[in-house]
Amino acid sequence: MLCGRQYTQKMIQRLGKFSQRLMALSQARARSRLGFMMGAVVFSWDRDRITEDDLQNVIDDMDHIQHQCDADKKYEHYMDTWELIIDKEHLKLWRKPLPSSDLYEYKVYGTFYDIPPTAFFMVQIDCDYRKQWDKLVIDLDVIAKETEDEAGSEVIHWVTHYPFPMYSRDYVYVRRQRVDYEKKVMVLVARSVEHPLCPVNDQYVRVSQYISEMVIQPHGEFEENGFDYTLTYYDNPQAPFPTPAYYWMAKKRCP
Repeated sequence: MLCGRQYTQKMIQRLGKFSQRLMALSQARARSRLGFMMGAVVFSWDRDRITEDDLQNVIDDMDHIQHQCDADKKYEHYMDTWELIIDKEHLKLWRKPLPSSDLYEYKVYGTFYDIPPTAFFMVQIDCDYRKQWDKLVIDLDVIAKETEDEAGSEVIHWVTHYPFPMYSRDYVYVRRQRVDYEKKVMVLVARSVEHPLCPVNDQYVRVSQYISEMVIQPHGEFEENGFDYTLTYYDNPQAPFPTPAYYWMAKKRCP
């Protein structure tokens, strides 16, 4: 009996030590995962904001496209690396393969005559209004702002339906817009980022590669009908067929 009792006590002590080691290992792993997650999702306005140069580069891109046929031929070969796949009077669509990928980046140059530039621009930036007209939207919210006014960048979380049986997709991106009344252009730039307020979860498939760059140039005043626009777009929806954005751009002539 004495030997049995001592054996049992030793086993209890060993089990206790093993349990403590297991608990310590579990806690260490949990801290490691938390540290990894915190380290992976790092956002910085200094690094991730849309800059003035970013906006100007997109405006310059539209200018170069419009002047490809100028007599000085300065931008004659500007679009040589792009494949023209739709060529209509008021709509041109190019695509360019992305390096080391079977995906494409798309660029649209188009014209509307019956819509005011301001209305078209507001449709792009008004999250609440998009929730009304875009039936694919599950959620679309501004989650962070660089400044209180509209001059700085902001971070958007966008969740959208995808065709059954695929999971819905979600995007986290930083965007910035500017209206230049002197040059008479509107510009909107967005690109994917990581943000700690929107970590990846199992409910949606995160689209981690996304770029959208738009310039709107009125024919007259901002409130009058008629404008030209360019849109450069790319995302990786992690789907076995081209992104719906392509069909939307090609058929509807807007993003």
